[in-house]
Amino acid sequence: MFLFNYAQAQKIPTIGAKKLRQAAANFQGALPQEKVFLHTDKDLYFAGDTLWVKAYVLDATYLSASEKSKLLFIELQDDSTDVIRRVSMVIKDGIGNAQIPLSRNAFHDGGYNIKAYTNWMQNFGSTASFSKRIYIGKIAKDSWLASSTIELNTIAGKDQLIGEISLKNLDQMPIGLRNLNVRVIDSNRVLLDKIIQTSLDGKFDLQMPLSQNRLVSSLRVEIHDLRKDGIKQTLQIPLFINRAPKIDLQFLPEGGQLVAGIPGVVAFKAISESGKGINVTGVILNSKGKQVAEFESLYKGMGSVRFQPVSGEKYIAKIMHPTGSETVYKLPLVKTVGTNISVENEELSDSIKVLINASADLIVKKQLFYLVGYARGLVSYVKPVILNGPKVIKIAKTLFPEGIARILLLKEKVVNNERSVFIDHHDRLSIAISSGKPTYKTRDRVSIELEVKDKSGKPVIGSFSLSVTDDGQVLSDESGNHGIDVSLLLNSNLKGIVEEPCFYLNRKSPKAWQALDNLLLTQGWVGYDWKAAFQPFAIPKFDKTMLSKTKWFGVKHMEFPVIKNYQIEPWFVEGLHKKILYPKDAVIASGKKITATENLLDEVTITGKRQWKGVGFADIVLDSNDIRNTGAQNVYQILRQK
Repeated sequence: MFLFNYAQAQKIPTIGAKKLRQAAANFQGALPQEKVFLHTDKDLYFAGDTLWVKAYVLDATYLSASEKSKLLFIELQDDSTDVIRRVSMVIKDGIGNAQIPLSRNAFHDGGYNIKAYTNWMQNFGSTASFSKRIYIGKIAKDSWLASSTIELNTIAGKDQLIGEISLKNLDQMPIGLRNLNVRVIDSNRVLLDKIIQTSLDGKFDLQMPLSQNRLVSSLRVEIHDLRKDGIKQTLQIPLFINRAPKIDLQFLPEGGQLVAGIPGVVAFKAISESGKGINVTGVILNSKGKQVAEFESLYKGMGSVRFQPVSGEKYIAKIMHPTGSETVYKLPLVKTVGTNISVENEELSDSIKVLINASADLIVKKQLFYLVGYARGLVSYVKPVILNGPKVIKIAKTLFPEGIARILLLKEKVVNNERSVFIDHHDRLSIAISSGKPTYKTRDRVSIELEVKDKSGKPVIGSFSLSVTDDGQVLSDESGNHGIDVSLLLNSNLKGIVEEPCFYLNRKSPKAWQALDNLLLTQGWVGYDWKAAFQPFAIPKFDKTMLSKTKWFGVKHMEFPVIKNYQIEPWFVEGLHKKILYPKDAVIASGKKITATENLLDEVTITGKRQWKGVGFADIVLDSNDIRNTGAQNVYQILRQK
């Protein structure tokens, strides 16, 4: 529906709309994008485990099996972005399977990123790859558990870290009267280094000053066991410190800009020192100190506020902290000339409503603009608009596929405004799982029946994957934060990390739909270069992977930029019962002897002799097993594990 206010009859050219559609279709045809999703059997592993994975390589437009790539690369990177393991997976009909052994020699205790990409995906940069964060621990019969209570207090105007750390073994017995080397480290800088002895109940106190000028996004406590006999323990405990004055508060106007005289919505996101969203409240003031609006975050530090900017004014935001202190932030500058779009997207409505407005001098010119609906690389909607006054346009949601759609306002191939919205057709599949009987004995054959139906109750044919784990040992992803719908419909289309993405798709909370809109306002900005669609296409640097009779060729692995990963709480910190049960069982299992009817080697002792003219003079010796277990690591990475 268009509301036009004509001073006189005007003929709107339609050739522009056709060209826009065709240009987008040609661009998508020349550079079709792919999406990858990896389903792993769990998110917490231990060295010695096997990582089971099923891969889906899909056409990004239709979310069907990609015909472009037949080979997928999977990398396991530690927090220093070193590639510890790299495997290639053959893809057939968009599907692939792999098992990745997590060698005890190759993997250290810590956080890892699983990266997956095809050769073709490298044409679109490292952000096009699939990424998932996991933790890999190392266990032994002497492993320790840790619990900590660390607080940040202000004493005499200075910040002080004050807390207590308690250490126990896997049997919950305290590590008492043990000499430890305790260090507090931020990134690679040591802030505290001292020798401490635990009390009889395995506890010790920690106190140190913390400079207010120091950023502590990667703060951690390292604990080293100083005993000379037995296995020496080393623990790294992340510290999540959130100081109010260190909050990063960003303001993002709806449509991309504040225009004087036009009421608009400004979204905001508050990020703590630990990199996570943090809730804030505050006010917006003009240059005279007059309050024009107040705001409060709705979820994960994100929210939105509406006000009308005035020409020549500069606005600031002031947030109030529980301590009584305040922090001031600048809002984006107000433009005197420009256009603005505002979108209403009610959850149960069958359409979205777009309000288009412009500054007075542009309205007088009665210029031609194009309102474009864009989703998954294709133009789903396009209409020419003579902007001679405010326009309200309704667009049917049925024109868009499910997921994130972009509403663009174009002027001569240039995107003036951009807004992301979520389209939900409520047509998710219904999946039911049943087994032949309620209980099974050890080594029984288990039969599982999987029933999949669409929203109308009709059966669905497809390729599916499921993981089978012990609920008593593995924390399952019950909320669905790592589901394929979250990855394909949400995460892969947004910038940055999305915390608790299932909250936005499951929508069990009444505030979830508005929170989803705030997420798109803050992390949904793309910044399209529409001119590229009208220019001759450059030959892609990376082609689809080719197959010869003997090997794959034409492959150059993707280079990922060094990024700051958020810290993952290790399995041994504040351990829940389920987290602790698995390592205890693994230690017990490792001590069991294998029985069989055939002859097996019960114990093998390997001895070596010093060769004065050979390896005997070496400080470190690597044998064939060391090399075999190192996977993609280079010599430096191998030696670092020794």
